[in-house]
Amino acid sequence: LVPDQDPHDIFQKVVDYLKNNHFDNVQAEYTLGETPYRSDLSAPEIQRVIKTDKQIYGNDISLLPTTPGTGPMAYFYNNFKSPIAAIGIGYSDSADHAPDENVRIKDYFDHVDFTKELIKSYE
Repeated sequence: LVPDQDPHDIFQKVVDYLKNNHFDNVQAEYTLGETPYRSDLSAPEIQRVIKTDKQIYGNDISLLPTTPGTGPMAYFYNNFKSPIAAIGIGYSDSADHAPDENVRIKDYFDHVDFTKELIKSYE
C-alpha cells in the first residue's frame, strides 16, 4: 500500500474485482493490514541515518521511502510526528523470509559497526 490507502478498502476492492471477473472459486478473508507510511528522506534524522550508513557501506545502500513490508510505522508517526527509518541487513541473495534466509557474517559485523556509529552520532 501507499500513503492515503486504507487496507480494508483495498482488500474489498480486490474481492470485488475477483467477483466481477468470475473468480467464483476464490475465497478471501481479511486477516490483518496496516496503514501505509512513507518516510521523508529529507528529514534531518533520516539524513543522519543515511550519512552514518554511507560511512560504513559507501554508496552500496538502498533507500526505500516506502518499504514492501508491514509494520506499525504510520501509527507511531501519526502519534509522535517523528520520522522513521527501518534498517536491515541483507544482500541480493539473502533470500528474505525464505527457508534458506541468510546473513553473511561480514554483513552482520558491518551492521554492528553501523549501529555503534549511529549511537555515537548523538553524542
